[in-house]
Amino acid sequence: MIAWLIVTGTIHTLVTLHKHYVASGSKLTPAEEESVWQVIVRQRQEVSDLREDCKRFESNWMMAINLSKLAAETAYNAGADQASVTAQTSLQVSQSHVDQIRQLSMEAEKNLKESKAEDSQRIKLPAAMEEEDIPEAYLRED
Repeated sequence: MIAWLIVTGTIHTLVTLHKHYVASGSKLTPAEEESVWQVIVRQRQEVSDLREDCKRFESNWMMAINLSKLAAETAYNAGADQASVTAQTSLQVSQSHVDQIRQLSMEAEKNLKESKAEDSQRIKLPAAMEEEDIPEAYLRED
């Protein structure tokens, strides 16, 4: 569950950073642009790595669900009705939390897709104009 929350937070950070980058790209100095772009690249990699962690977590979670169901069934068959009910209730509460986290994650993924932060390219800043490149008419204080 925590892994999905981390992915969601990282995605929100990436989307926010990307929006800021796109909005102020032409106002950034080349050094600022380079710094922001490097953070975006690192955030993209972190999102990718965290997604992989979540896939492993989800696999383990499904195994735990199956074991919990088996334990609840075994408890019921052994006559431990209260233990069975407790196990099933705990499983339902846990599943509810996981469903909430998945919903948050799906919303974050949707925002990521809409922002195109994973697929965007680096903004090409125009080369800095040298003073001699500026027409003289613009340099005069008329």
